Amino acid sequence: MTRFSNQTYPEAIQVLDWTQRALNLMNKSEIKATMSHFTDVLIPIKKPSEGAFRKDLEPNITRSCQILQSYNAPIGVVIFPLVNVNDLFNGDTEFAFLENNSTSVFKDGDKTYSNVVEVMYDMFDVALEKVGCPNMTIIIDAIGWPTDGIKDGNIPNAQRFYQGLAKFVASKKGTPRRPGPIDVYIHNLSDENKINKNAGSFMRHWGIYKFDGQPKFNFDLQGLGRDVKLVPAIGITHMPKRWCIFNDRYA
Repeated sequence: MTRFSNQTYPEAIQVLDWTQRALNLMNKSEIKATMSHFTDVLIPIKKPSEGAFRKDLEPNITRSCQILQSYNAPIGVVIFPLVNVNDLFNGDTEFAFLENNSTSVFKDGDKTYSNVVEVMYDMFDVALEKVGCPNMTIIIDAIGWPTDGIKDGNIPNAQRFYQGLAKFVASKKGTPRRPGPIDVYIHNLSDENKINKNAGSFMRHWGIYKFDGQPKFNFDLQGLGRDVKLVPAIGITHMPKRWCIFNDRYA
């Protein structure tokens, strides 16, 4: 997985430490500074039990994990299931959903993996253990499904994924290595037309809302599988619609 591997910020480790120290000095130690990592910090393998951080990143990740652990802070992982299955599981889109209907289901020791979300989460867990930071709280601080710009990135698939994700979170079943509730944050509320798209044009199409504040699909946030309409955003203003006439003098 190399989509985001050229974007590293080693100076963030020192900022992380300074931020938490400042919070502690302000008697706000209950607020935790944390750090997020996309899954391409891991070596590109399929089996969670063999999870490990890339050697070029391991020293910095180890240091950041030690800082977080010393403050009893969680660590974040960003999981983009459609990207992960394209990179590791031969584009098996079904394995990116959480209904567990894929033919890519496999056993890893005594544990069975039936979707890529659990694979990546547990692989990250194993990698943390290998750098001396076991049992850290792991939050999924960004997970989503693009609605354009990539194969199988469309509104029906996004709706299916988010409905399955809500059920997964509500079940509190966790993963094979980490049973129990997981804190999960959706990426993203709305499309962003100026986000960097070096990894692909799909990076601008993560929203569950359109640019005009209208929901792209129905979504039951409680994970009960109901056909629930999201409330549109209000107060959105745009330039008036108008025709543009091409002037070849400026072409």
